[in-house]
Amino acid sequence: MKKLLYLVFITVVATACSKNQPTPITSISVVGKWTFVSDSLKDFENGVATGAKYSLRVDTHPFFQFNVDSTGVVNYNGLWPEDSFFFTYAMSAKTIKLDYPGRSPSFVSDTDIIYNVTILNATKTDLFIVIDAVGNPNNFDEKEFIHLIKSS
Repeated sequence: MKKLLYLVFITVVATACSKNQPTPITSISVVGKWTFVSDSLKDFENGVATGAKYSLRVDTHPFFQFNVDSTGVVNYNGLWPEDSFFFTYAMSAKTIKLDYPGRSPSFVSDTDIIYNVTILNATKTDLFIVIDAVGNPNNFDEKEFIHLIKSS
């Protein structure tokens, strides 16, 4: 009987131990500099991906900088005629809203577009996000998938 109880005890202890779970998204702070690891733009039709439009070169180390005061900059380091785009942001549990006040990047539109950023997966050093434009006057249905790592 003692052997049976000992076996049950060991089984309970072994299965109750928590495995290394990813940090919940709600506890992630985006404040800081995040460097692009990969970036691809995909077209969608009726919610289904129809193909990749492009993959951004990341060898120039483009980055997002999120500041504590809810402002930030995305810098493409020579990939676009205008390298830096300043924005404000608001963060909730799994989304970040980016707003380029008064002006969106010129390669997108001359009007103000708000970008919904959905956090697909996150740790303290990695962000996997998808960016979707809201109110886009060009009426394109595309999403940008980005993997970022926290820079030191």
